[in-house]
This record gives sequence, C-alpha cells and structure tokens, in this order.
Amino acid sequence: MTESDRTGLETEIKYAVWGGFESPEEVREEILELVDDAHALSADDRRFIEDALDEAWGLKRGAESDWPAITDVTRLMAAFDQLEKDGILALHRAGYTQSDGMADVAEIYDEMGGPDSGVKGWTFYHEQDVADAIETGILWLAFGATDPAADPMTIAAAVASTLDAYGFAVERPADPSRRIKVEGIVWRNRSPQD
Repeated sequence: MTESDRTGLETEIKYAVWGGFESPEEVREEILELVDDAHALSADDRRFIEDALDEAWGLKRGAESDWPAITDVTRLMAAFDQLEKDGILALHRAGYTQSDGMADVAEIYDEMGGPDSGVKGWTFYHEQDVADAIETGILWLAFGATDPAADPMTIAAAVASTLDAYGFAVERPADPSRRIKVEGIVWRNRSPQD
C-alpha cells in the first residue's frame, strides 16, 4: 500500500469505529473490503491495518467509559423511534450517499406494503453524514413524502418538531431541495461488542 492508501484507510477506520454502528470484527471486514486485493496485502500492510484498528478501538473504548448514559445519539435514536410511531420512516446510516439512502427508503417502504403501510414520509442520514457529524457537530437529514402529491415540507416540519422535542437545535430547510440541519450534536454512539 502507498502512504496515501494508508492515510485513506486510517480515515475510514476512524469513521467506522467512532460511528459506533459496527462491532470490531464488522469494522475489520469493512476495512478489508476497501482494499483492492486484500489477499495480496503484505505482512507489513496487514500489521499496519491491525495496529490502526487496535489504536482506534482503544481510544474509542477509553472515551466511551466517560460518556454520560444518555448521549446525543441516544436521543436521536429515541426521536427516530418516535417518528416511526408517527408514520415517518426514519433510517440511521442509510447507505454511504444520499442516492444509497433513497434506495434504502424505497426498498423498505415497498417491503412494508407501500401505500398500504401507513407510512406518510421518510427521513434519513447516511455514512458520509455521520463522518460530518463526528467532525463538525452538524448532522444533515434528508426527508420526503411517500405520496408524490403530498407536500414534503409537512414531513420536514414533523421531523424538525420531533427533534426539537428531544432537545436538538434544528434548522428547518427553506424548500424541499434542502436538508434538515441538526446543529451542535456530539457524536457519541456506543459500539456493539463482537
């Protein structure tokens, strides 16, 4: 691997570990999938990856012990649970990009029964949004209505109101082409164990 490859992998490891959605083994598998030919890695490259993973997990586990029982991410998950109860499909870490998230929404909505599901709208954030939240404290949420004739801004208002109720600082979008901005979020998501 080149030095550039190693720097890129360190960045991916950081976001995968600190994102908090995957166990150590799942992160290891994800990182190895990013390498073009993982079977052709040298012993030195494998040692580099294992050391980078061990270091990231050591820092994360040490930090987790100092976190409060209820974190911003805990409250976000509770807010998303409430949105689901209110008929809004709310997805955490829906793919890597906005297009991936849209595909996840469509697939899950169809699995739920489409128009017969009672789902009136959706919201999500994706993996790149998690990385942004870790770095900047800002989480962007996509939103929309499941009925093409419905006003998506009613879904944005419902999502924003729910997030307000859970104590988040929310900037409502001016139009449907924009996303909901959640400001001041400290991304502390406890990782599952293997």
